[in-house]
Amino acid sequence: MTTITDLQIAVLNDNLTEAQSVITHLDRSTEAEIFQKAAEHFGFKTIEHQGRRYAMRNAIATIFGYANESGLRMLCDRYNIEAIPLSRFAQAVRIEIADDLKLSPKDNKTTFIGWEAFLLAAIESSTPKARAVHGYLLKMERAARIAAGAVDLTNPAKTKLTQLAESEKVINMICKVDRIADTVLRQRAAENLDDVLEGALGVTKQPDLFFIAQPE
Repeated sequence: MTTITDLQIAVLNDNLTEAQSVITHLDRSTEAEIFQKAAEHFGFKTIEHQGRRYAMRNAIATIFGYANESGLRMLCDRYNIEAIPLSRFAQAVRIEIADDLKLSPKDNKTTFIGWEAFLLAAIESSTPKARAVHGYLLKMERAARIAAGAVDLTNPAKTKLTQLAESEKVINMICKVDRIADTVLRQRAAENLDDVLEGALGVTKQPDLFFIAQPE
């Protein structure tokens, strides 16, 4: 199953092709439910259309602490993620959406984005609000893995090839984190990574893992 961690690794490695591949293989069966839970947690509305959930791009921009939605628009363009203007929906659907979201019947500017855009914004954005969303999503994913009886990298039930592939991902991510110049951001990234790996790195117990040389 493709996870948020897979997407984060691709983004940190600046691998656009891999990120787009991960997005293509996101678990659509649980997407709507998770997006709705996030919407309820952070206080924005979503709409459901043909089995998928969407949110207004300007509302998501506010959630992530942006002054306007241009940043999200450019993010979607970079990863070739579809953004759907209200005008593209069928007339009956437009009327229903406008009524539900208290939009003007003549609205021709409101644009909607889906779960994948929300995930990328949480991973790529650096605002304090975005970091809060990122942390929330990682905790949700971790809880889902635990609830599903997920196993860790040391579980003998996994094949050696699977263990090696996952270990390689972790190593690449550690290296990427270690190259972050800003010490505060590096520590935060290390803590996030450690949280994803359920404390396997022991960042707080091994401060030399991301050692910061002090000037003499």
